[in-house]
Amino acid sequence: MPCTRLLFDGGTLVIDGVVPPDLPPQCEWDPRVEKFRAPAVLRRAIVQYFERRDIGIEDASSSAQDVELKLRTSYKPHPYQREAFDAWAKAGKCGTVVLPTGAGKTFVALAAIESVGRSTLVVAPTIDLMSQWYSLLVDSFGIEVGILGGGYHEICDITVTTYDSAYIYAGDYGNRFDLIVFDEVHHLPSPKFQQIPMMSTAWCRLGLTATYERQDGAHEILDFLLGPVVYKRTIKDLKGEYLSDYEIVRIRTTLTDEEAERYETAAKHYFGFLKSAGIKPFASGWAEFVKMSAY
Repeated sequence: MPCTRLLFDGGTLVIDGVVPPDLPPQCEWDPRVEKFRAPAVLRRAIVQYFERRDIGIEDASSSAQDVELKLRTSYKPHPYQREAFDAWAKAGKCGTVVLPTGAGKTFVALAAIESVGRSTLVVAPTIDLMSQWYSLLVDSFGIEVGILGGGYHEICDITVTTYDSAYIYAGDYGNRFDLIVFDEVHHLPSPKFQQIPMMSTAWCRLGLTATYERQDGAHEILDFLLGPVVYKRTIKDLKGEYLSDYEIVRIRTTLTDEEAERYETAAKHYFGFLKSAGIKPFASGWAEFVKMSAY
């Protein structure tokens, strides 16, 4: 029997084989390859479109793997963290959770990663936050975690990366993960970073932030890229019982030319040593660095 397959091709989806008579409106003819093509972000919508019409199609667009995960932490989530996870799961495991700083958004993500049990990519805005996620995932699941960014290019079933690196390799690894977690998701609506979820086949998507709305209104596109806000609590909702009241004050400073030069020199020496010694400065790698630098 002729087969219709949904394939991944460099950040897009391609209808291969027999073309069904009823195609989703998002599929457009590409004369270069003589196939119908659509953005990878539409994988779930396209598969469900065919299912509703009893049109047989093989979804071969994802190379994600099943991952056996068991949280090793004895931490018991607060009621609002459990509510946030339940709301996300009820929404089809797509959408954004908005919680104030210090409320433990990462524990919602850990529950999501364990629940999906498939290859997962965690995207953070900075190398420092990427490093924190690496340590958290290694400690929480006791598994090998890949790193994409900061001089590392190691892809595992659970991988952490930065927004910049995820953008650069979106076409290469867009079908490698079935769950993608965006930390500080308010960064995502920029024209550049939108391409990360746009070129991803991830069936499940989770955004985390304390500040969802943007002054430019660009956050509205997150509904399409990840799903809607599924749960939201403010400082006012949680202070007293779970959070102390606090105020965020940013104090900015600049380096003099001399200070900047000294910093760059020290950073090159530091990262050069790490690379030559094969040390990752996260989790147990930090202890190894301290031990070796003492000699």
